[in-house]
Amino acid sequence: MNDEEYYRYYRHASAAWYLVPIFLGIIGGVIMWLALKSEDPRKAKKGLIVAVIVYFIALAIFLAIAAFLASLGATIVPPTVMPPPIIPPA
Repeated sequence: MNDEEYYRYYRHASAAWYLVPIFLGIIGGVIMWLALKSEDPRKAKKGLIVAVIVYFIALAIFLAIAAFLASLGATIVPPTVMPPPIIPPA
């Protein structure tokens, strides 16, 4: 089905729908798909794809930040040194 036939049969949904999966991730992609599956199936499928891509980008950013913070290790909080025990004189 070419584009002309497609849009003769289906309504053309707004491109603003892509903001839903961008801001809400996988849940937003499912919401977009449920809202557009009968109105504009191509855009509904692309919304799910956008949601998955946004999820993996967010996961990569999270893991990069976690690795960076883990690499800092003891430089953030210096290790505490226990004072020597006080031994009473004999």
